[in-house]
Amino acid sequence: MPDNQNIEISTAKFQEKKVIIHTMPKRFIGSRIVVQGHKGVGIFILAIGALLMIGALAALYFFILKPQSESAPLITQSVEETVETENNSVLAPSIAVEDEETAVGEEDDNTADESDVVPPLDIKEININDIATSTDVATNTEEIADNNPSSSIKVPATDSDGDGLSDLEEVLLDCNISNSDSDGDGYSDHDELMKLYNPAGAGKLIVNPNIEKYTNNNYKYSLYYPNTWLKTNVDGENSILFQAGNSQYVQIIVQENTAGKNLDDWYLSLMGASEIAGNQRLYKAGWSGIKNLDNQIVYLSNLNMEAVFTISYNTGMDNTLIYTAIFNMMIESLALVN
Repeated sequence: MPDNQNIEISTAKFQEKKVIIHTMPKRFIGSRIVVQGHKGVGIFILAIGALLMIGALAALYFFILKPQSESAPLITQSVEETVETENNSVLAPSIAVEDEETAVGEEDDNTADESDVVPPLDIKEININDIATSTDVATNTEEIADNNPSSSIKVPATDSDGDGLSDLEEVLLDCNISNSDSDGDGYSDHDELMKLYNPAGAGKLIVNPNIEKYTNNNYKYSLYYPNTWLKTNVDGENSILFQAGNSQYVQIIVQENTAGKNLDDWYLSLMGASEIAGNQRLYKAGWSGIKNLDNQIVYLSNLNMEAVFTISYNTGMDNTLIYTAIFNMMIESLALVN
């Protein structure tokens, strides 16, 4: 055998002797390694997670779901109260009810008598279109005459104290419906109103919180009217409507007297009449006036006869004369302004 081969064999045997082989002790072979404490930690983590999940669900219910469910009865209650309020209010005659079954409903055994209910006076939502559904609104003096036939039978409104003001007029002016002299100054409520004094207290009528002054800058005139009434321009500044809350209204139309007629001739030509009765004459400082036969239309002109002011009181579909005193007060307050 060659020497080199012998040397390689000797070297391999020497290196083989230096190799150390490590083996697992027999007592550990086939046994499971158990790490103590990990199982308890896992259970603890799961418990914490479950508690957090329960807390989140509870918060979701109490702060989100429950408030929404509780708000529903409140909304329902609000709607019910609104409906009940509307059903208990008194409707203006100009408001048409198409379906009586839906408007009236079931009657309550404790329903108040209708005679004890005072209709609301401040209804400013009604406009000119609402009036047109119940009566024709005039745009000139000829139409006013046609809309107020003298043959119509009108019934005076209730006047509990007999002072010349209807109960609704007294309520409108803050007067006492059971006392003809509400402020106790020795003058009746009606007399004070016609003299443009406050029937509910001291001072002029304009200090009454329910009365307001209207000024027409185009035709240079002013007058008093209840400030709870809706004021509407029907046909520009020459036709103004003052509407109460029950389809009744007072209208003022100004028509220029281009023909230069005196008031008598103007009235006779308009009405097709042949004479004017003495009780139709109206005397007012600085003005001459003529009333129609039922006292619901007054034609006024200043001394220069530049224009004719037609003031009419229309009761609409109602034949009750509720605002006769207010109408006459408005005529009395009419004045020219510079």
